[in-house]
Amino acid sequence: MGGTPDGQNPYAGLIIDDAGNLYGTTYIGGHDDAGLVFKLTPNSNGRWKEAVLFSFRATINNPKDGLAAYAGLTMDKSGNLYGTTRNGGGKVSGGGTVYRLTPTAKGEWQETVIHAFPSPRYHDGEFELTGVTMDAAGNLYGATTFRGGKQEPTCQDYDGCGVVYKLSPNADGTWSESILHAFQGSTDGGEPELDRFLVDSAGNVYGTTFFGGTGAGGGTVFEITP
Repeated sequence: MGGTPDGQNPYAGLIIDDAGNLYGTTYIGGHDDAGLVFKLTPNSNGRWKEAVLFSFRATINNPKDGLAAYAGLTMDKSGNLYGTTRNGGGKVSGGGTVYRLTPTAKGEWQETVIHAFPSPRYHDGEFELTGVTMDAAGNLYGATTFRGGKQEPTCQDYDGCGVVYKLSPNADGTWSESILHAFQGSTDGGEPELDRFLVDSAGNVYGTTFFGGTGAGGGTVFEITP
């Protein structure tokens, strides 16, 4: 297998660090045509130099490190990158992952899967078309587009219309997941698909859904309060 070496189809936007470097993802391309994470560094001549930081591997149908990075990235104060994949993760159905990329002393980047979807009976949903947002305490917030929560007749396949989740770091290096809201596909909306949520200093989460709400059901803008 193999795709365009530096990636293909970058659906999401970019982030920038203090040195002016740009970071992004591609949905396909890379070593196994499973997507990648890249960095663009500005040169003094006005050109940019690209480096592939991590290429997702798809030697099997459901790789544990994920594949198909649809959403963009988040960077913490230490320079670690966080993102999501739409598929993979090693669990049944391969509902996607939340991952961290850590720079090493050798100049390489090491991937760690923080969470793989779905949990049993799709409680936390599947398919991450949304990236993650980090608050001041280091917690991550994101969403799955489909399933999650209870079975709802207005949702695709009657298995839920997506969830908003929170991942909290533990002292032993693991992460704990909590479900903040499971969409019912009615007045509360369904299928959150934006790139990243907004989280204010009080911990309120803001975002949009693809459908639902009142009237014609053309989508919602929502707030989730702690």
